[in-house]
Amino acid sequence: MTEFVVRRDSDAVATLILNRPEKCNAINEDVFPRLLAHIKEIQSDPSIGLVVIRGAEGHFCAGHDLAASPRPDPVGWIRHELHTLEPLTRLRQPVIAAVEGSCFTGGLELALSADFIVCDETARFADTHAKWGLVPGWGMSQRMPRRKSIDEAATFIGFGSKD
Repeated sequence: MTEFVVRRDSDAVATLILNRPEKCNAINEDVFPRLLAHIKEIQSDPSIGLVVIRGAEGHFCAGHDLAASPRPDPVGWIRHELHTLEPLTRLRQPVIAAVEGSCFTGGLELALSADFIVCDETARFADTHAKWGLVPGWGMSQRMPRRKSIDEAATFIGFGSKD
């Protein structure tokens, strides 16, 4: 059986890896229960001081797997997904989204749930909710406008100024 979210711990860092590389790590209904289980384990693990979320094999997350069967209760399912991301935002440990490759729609909402987003030169971001007739249901409309640039964040936490 495929492990859709792999956890690797090393030196007080828990790395959660979205593991559907054949689908650019697109999210399906099997990913969220495992992600939530890892988040709950990390909440109660005093040895973990940092959490990193990344995707397997060159992509962070292409968003929802649009080829998956639609949920019979889409509003209930969105609520379930949101109740997975909210505990992530409340972890006592800092959470870093390590983005490479695709970070689209639901993947972008997942990344925005992290405290920091760190990208490499291959990172590509897109919000395609409107293209598919969807609305952001996991907090993106609130989290995106509140994001600070690296310059603003450095100034905010006392590492210098833009001048």
